[in-house]
Amino acid sequence: MPKMDIRMKMLILLVTWLCQTLLLSSSALAQGKLPCQFPFIYKNITYSSCTTVDDPQDKRWCSTKTDNQNNHVSGGGHYRECSKEENLQLRQASSGNCLTHLDKEIGDCITIQECPLMNAILENVRAGDNSGFPILRGYVCGDTSTKPLKVCCPRTSTTSRTPLCLSASSTSTTTMSTRSTNDKCGVSLNTDKIVGGENAQLGSWPWMVIFRARTIHPVNGIVGDISLWICGGVLITEQFVLSAAHCFPDKLIEFVRIGEFDLKQNPDLGRGLIAPDPQNIDVECVIMHPEFGKPCRRCNDIALVKLAKPAKFHEIFVQPICLPSIPEKEVGFSIEEFQTKTGFVTGWGLTDAKDLLTVKGSDVLQQVNLNIVDRDFCLKRKTAYPNPNMIMCAGEGDGKDSCRADSGGPLMLPSLDGLRYYIVGITSFGATVCGSEASQTVFTSVHYYKDWINQNMIAHA
Repeated sequence: MPKMDIRMKMLILLVTWLCQTLLLSSSALAQGKLPCQFPFIYKNITYSSCTTVDDPQDKRWCSTKTDNQNNHVSGGGHYRECSKEENLQLRQASSGNCLTHLDKEIGDCITIQECPLMNAILENVRAGDNSGFPILRGYVCGDTSTKPLKVCCPRTSTTSRTPLCLSASSTSTTTMSTRSTNDKCGVSLNTDKIVGGENAQLGSWPWMVIFRARTIHPVNGIVGDISLWICGGVLITEQFVLSAAHCFPDKLIEFVRIGEFDLKQNPDLGRGLIAPDPQNIDVECVIMHPEFGKPCRRCNDIALVKLAKPAKFHEIFVQPICLPSIPEKEVGFSIEEFQTKTGFVTGWGLTDAKDLLTVKGSDVLQQVNLNIVDRDFCLKRKTAYPNPNMIMCAGEGDGKDSCRADSGGPLMLPSLDGLRYYIVGITSFGATVCGSEASQTVFTSVHYYKDWINQNMIAHA
């Protein structure tokens, strides 16, 4: 009798499965859809679910007829579009190969950790960059029910990335004093008390630099053909530039331009002066803060760029800016007292837009005054940082935010005697809408990282 019960149960399960299959098939047929045939093989690639390959509109489809070897029967329209409810998993190849999602090229179905490009995207996701989720989902391959998940890793990659130097330390604050640049640091011809955003004057900000770069495809690593100006930075010694870490992933830096004022004019003219030609210097390496992107997307957003050769200082047009060491002595008040003080922001208005083709800036160096103040926009962002002193904010939503600045560009304060300037912040990010009521710009605090800067300049001298 017990055996009969087991057989009955098996029979009931079989009948139930058949009924569900028939209902699914009849439902699909009632809608003019034949059931998908999984797995199916198309162009030597095995698919265990719907795919977008070769569809001109990138729509998901499946085979509705296969031969006895599971090959898709071409011709006769034996395929159909998959509904939104039908699961789109990634392609699985019989030989361990797969078809990449974006480029429709043969890749290798391996774990994320084994694929450098995908692993880098995963690290960004873990750091809070949710834009990487669709990419990772789109490249999952193999059996999704097993772990670890595998991705279709592209075989084509570039070796032409901007070289990275190993950071000497992740320490943010120690008892070490900040290394001085030189006796003439921070000296400027600027005498204006800037109010609104405007063109700077020639020679006003001789430490400003701008990076020329090409983008690198985030998945296949191919270097793009279009060369554009991207982020800004400041010269702090003859061989080191300070900028933001977020400027450098997925970009090939072609050179750093030093001593620039008007991107469309050479030589630069103004104030009865003729500037020498700007210097285009290659990058030896970029020193990223080792904790960049951890635990929040723009945490530790700071980088040092070592030039391939020293910049040539000029008494007027090329000088380093000063680094803060003891703010009370240098600018007349403590870090805590920065609130409500007025800082100077400069740049060509270049942002870290996702699509560099959308970047629009000014040909002439811009300058603007911004009050250093924590509004709601800033206070909400500070909660994501382990230490709120890692960043500072400026701008009061009056239309004068640092959309005139560059990512990686400076927030500056004059010295107590007014004879030189100190960099106190590095432009990290701002509100989505420039100049809106909620608009503030978030700056990485240079003083917080002064010892990391000093240690790495010494280590990579």
